Amino acid sequence: VVDNFLEIAADTILQIPAGLVIKFGSNAQMSVSGKLELLGVIGEPVVFTSFHDDDFGGDTDGVGVDPATDPWSMVDLIVSPTYNGTQPATLDFQRTIFRYSSSGLGITNGSNVTYAPNIRDNTFELNGIGVNIFTGASGDTSPVLFSNTFIGNEYAVVAAAGSSITGDALPAIQSNLFQNQTNYPIALQGSVFPTYSGNSFSGNTYPAIAIEGTTHRNGSLPNVTGQGGVILPYVLKSNYTIGKGFTLSLPVE
Repeated sequence: VVDNFLEIAADTILQIPAGLVIKFGSNAQMSVSGKLELLGVIGEPVVFTSFHDDDFGGDTDGVGVDPATDPWSMVDLIVSPTYNGTQPATLDFQRTIFRYSSSGLGITNGSNVTYAPNIRDNTFELNGIGVNIFTGASGDTSPVLFSNTFIGNEYAVVAAAGSSITGDALPAIQSNLFQNQTNYPIALQGSVFPTYSGNSFSGNTYPAIAIEGTTHRNGSLPNVTGQGGVILPYVLKSNYTIGKGFTLSLPVE
């Protein structure tokens, strides 16, 4: 059980065996500046969930608290300003289950080089955010999200680029299932330009992609096919500004 804050320091490798259940107390967080090696397999994933979740690892807290009312925070994969692409970092994050967190799996690039982990074959359910992508320095954040399942979260994927001096968030979102999110399945903030292929959308409260913030590069908003072959609209959640001197390309339907 992670009761408060657990840090996996830079140059440190933590190996997590198949089937292990890691529970988190209220607002608890795991921060990974080193490397996680996840050994989950089909039928025996690694589970990250709430201290109050009795469905995995039994009745740990001994009381009947609804885990949805007392979320834990996140597992944050961080590359620091000193990262140059050669130090240990989590480049493969696969075969896990995330439940009852507020911010899910964080992918945070604070370096000046591109960080492009593979996020595949995971299940994110009943979280505030499933995958939370953030670019905070000049390096791009370009994860590949492949064959993940997002069910019953508020948002499945949120991606943000910090300001005009940062790199961009450029996730590749491929062959994922987005089902029954209680808000938007995907929300983009700032200079964020994903690519999409082979995804499935159904039952989301707002079958659309939310956008807001300011762009600081040329980019495009591609067509994304939703449930029943309908193209998902882009919804301005708040102000959306195309930065001076940059072009935003919009597709024809």
